[in-house]
Amino acid sequence: MPPNETPEPVEGGVEPAWSALGSRSAAVWSDLSLAAESLLIPPRAPQAPAAPTLTRLPDGSVEVNVGQLPIAAPGAIGVYRLEVYHASPGKAPELVDSLPTTATELTLTVPAAVPITDGYILVTVDPIGRRSKPTHAAPPP
Repeated sequence: MPPNETPEPVEGGVEPAWSALGSRSAAVWSDLSLAAESLLIPPRAPQAPAAPTLTRLPDGSVEVNVGQLPIAAPGAIGVYRLEVYHASPGKAPELVDSLPTTATELTLTVPAAVPITDGYILVTVDPIGRRSKPTHAAPPP
């Protein structure tokens, strides 16, 4: 309302319950609220990665190719990751690499310096840290 104007009651209009229409009394307001925020989170934990294709290269390194990987939706809290572990009998699995899955297929090369006796373990980790069941892959001949 412009200054010094007095509002006129309107038939059926909304009017204050405890003061006159257009009262200059201070209104009861709370402090400003924090900004609302939402996060896009996958509804379920990720599924185990598909069985990879393992190929021994001439230099002794191993190429690991995995398909059907999940990709986080735009605006998600983070990305999916593929963790590749080296498995040896009687030892705890050793992390070889942890890679973001920005495409449905991923290929990595494990250097020949990393010996393989039992194979590899692959795990998918979703944007909030939930882990899939492991996928075991036997070493290539």
